[in-house]
Amino acid sequence: TLTSVNVSRRSTQSSPTAGAGLYVDVAASALATGGFISGGPVVRYSGGNNLYMARLAFNTSGSIDLTIRKRVSSSETELGTYTLALTHTAGTFYRVRFQVDGDDLRAKAWAATADEPKSWQLQVTDTDLTGAGSVGVRSILSSSNTNVNPEVRYDNLALANPQILTVTPSVNGITKSHAVGAAVFVVDERAVDA
Repeated sequence: TLTSVNVSRRSTQSSPTAGAGLYVDVAASALATGGFISGGPVVRYSGGNNLYMARLAFNTSGSIDLTIRKRVSSSETELGTYTLALTHTAGTFYRVRFQVDGDDLRAKAWAATADEPKSWQLQVTDTDLTGAGSVGVRSILSSSNTNVNPEVRYDNLALANPQILTVTPSVNGITKSHAVGAAVFVVDERAVDA
């Protein structure tokens, strides 16, 4: 519940790695009046003033903007913006996928009841925040918002990091080349023998 404007609410959990992939469903309980209602996933969070965020802004016009943002030493910067081809409905969940890999940040959003879009809607690069920090969600009201105690609701938060492992090729003397981007599967011989 957002009881005051321009004051963020956050909930976070330590991240196992600096590379993070998050899915989360986001809904606003009311249509925005006066100014936007917003919320979305955060990564590389090390306090309210240092984080990356994929934010959904539910605007007074009913439009929904997806932005990738960063806060570094209390200064917030919008790194990219995309307007969804959807109209906000109060209480309806919209799914956000936010991925950070090295200096690459990617985001997309869609109706939670629809299929995930194949392409990223936003792709940017940034080098300011590098540590694992925490992952989670953050909500805030525009300083001009006039809603009374609206809620930003979250569901189905999932950390979808790929498993990290090291592979030593050709230990059995067999070599095989693969095309760039080809799917490669690794089998642990210990698991096969067990």
